[in-house]
Amino acid sequence: MPEKISLGDKPKPTSLEEELVFLDSNYDEFSKKADFNPYEQLDSIKKMPLVDKKNELPEYKKQLNEQKEGIAELQMELERKINSNFKAPVEDLVKIAKEYQEKFKLAGYQVAAIKDALRTYLERRNKVEDLVSKYKDAQLFEFLFGVKPKGKIIVQRGPMSLTFRCQNNVDFAVAFHGGHYSQASQEMLQHIKSVAGCLVEGIKKLKDFDNLIILEKDAANETITIHEAQHTINHLDLWGEINRRMTEGALLEEFEETDVTNDKVEILKKVWLSFIEEEHLWDKLRDEIICYYKDGSRDVNSIYETLIKPKSLGGIYDYMARQKQKKEKDLLNKLGVNESNENSDDSKEKKALLNLATVLVLENDYSRVIRKALESLYQLDYFFNDRDKAINLLLVEPLLKWEKVVDRIVNQKVKK
Repeated sequence: MPEKISLGDKPKPTSLEEELVFLDSNYDEFSKKADFNPYEQLDSIKKMPLVDKKNELPEYKKQLNEQKEGIAELQMELERKINSNFKAPVEDLVKIAKEYQEKFKLAGYQVAAIKDALRTYLERRNKVEDLVSKYKDAQLFEFLFGVKPKGKIIVQRGPMSLTFRCQNNVDFAVAFHGGHYSQASQEMLQHIKSVAGCLVEGIKKLKDFDNLIILEKDAANETITIHEAQHTINHLDLWGEINRRMTEGALLEEFEETDVTNDKVEILKKVWLSFIEEEHLWDKLRDEIICYYKDGSRDVNSIYETLIKPKSLGGIYDYMARQKQKKEKDLLNKLGVNESNENSDDSKEKKALLNLATVLVLENDYSRVIRKALESLYQLDYFFNDRDKAINLLLVEPLLKWEKVVDRIVNQKVKK
């Protein structure tokens, strides 16, 4: 744990508004300290003569790995504090963040991300407190989902979420759909048969607070609770969204300009991968991988099989199932293929190339990314012998970078 620091003798904030003011004022103070900015540092090294680059890169990699580990430790420390005290004072959380900022020289953009995550936490915590202070368990169910529950409802409070345990499947089905239906149809009941727990999205009464409500069946065990609670941590989105890759329009222009078949297929693969990224499908997969690994209910092979199982066979994580056909039609239209010319040689070639690229991405790359990510997480867990540390190190990294990140961390540690 870094050296303790003091925030002075300022009055303790009591309301959400005062907490956010406190957070903003302290952010301005500690975001201006000297830092290690990985992006700026690497840009500087790239401009150096070759000899200097070789001398500077090892130290850069060492600092980068130390900072990443520091960020992971910070997340674990904040999570411990939040879980041990649902009303943890904001000044305690800011103090922890400042201690880690000083020890690991966190850059301004990293501190800003921490501030945004703490703001989200405080807002969600305040909303939870407001709900539980106004309604008892069954009353809260009726307020959120619009109908009186048919069975017993048990509500458990978390640091920034509420878990509803339903004894009646009709209640579970109604809540599962966010209160948009007053009754549960047979189709809805059939759909929730394989679901033991979930985060509820799109609740009409909680428009600004998605992922606040966790839903569990009465028979759910502790692993479901751990799994879904980890989702609420993941959704703090500590470092924001992944940087966008080449735009779809630019890629399709490149497709039209090249005459090399293999190049055309590679470009269309990039289009699919870009689409997967824009739809946050990698983020959703990362979210599920981390939650399944956190709850410890399955080994990596079982998690892999669960995540790649097609919707047609009962899979619940086949994120592309509903979007694939629509996106293929959209891409063909952008490539100039329509009903009037679909039988031309040019259109047939484009359809064949798109079909090949689709198969290569969705049946090969997609499953390979999941497999490699799971292997990387397992490797890091084995290396540190610390599941939580491995999870928190990779939680802030894009799924596509997990393998590279783990290799760098392990190699750096081995060299010491």
